[in-house]
Amino acid sequence: TVAGLYEPSSESLMHAGIYAARLEVDAVFHGHSERLLAEAERLGLPITANEQPYGTTELVGEILNALDGHKFVIMRNHGFVSLAATMEEAGRKVEEVLKRL
Repeated sequence: TVAGLYEPSSESLMHAGIYAARLEVDAVFHGHSERLLAEAERLGLPITANEQPYGTTELVGEILNALDGHKFVIMRNHGFVSLAATMEEAGRKVEEVLKRL
């Protein structure tokens, strides 16, 4: 049950699942880039095997399977997540990937 002024983000489950599975991670940077989605395979980035609705346990499972030790993954037909110890580090990883486009 949730109580408060605002509804939690539909992506809360994804963030919580990543933090629970990857104890070394203290920052999850989630974003969207159509160009990055289009170029992900060419760049050799890990991609979830299946598209799943956002905000679901199925999506969390897909992300955790695709991460498999990686710290950056493409969520098929949705967006990306970058994991790190800090938001600054996670953001730098996103910038590094975007520079490869």
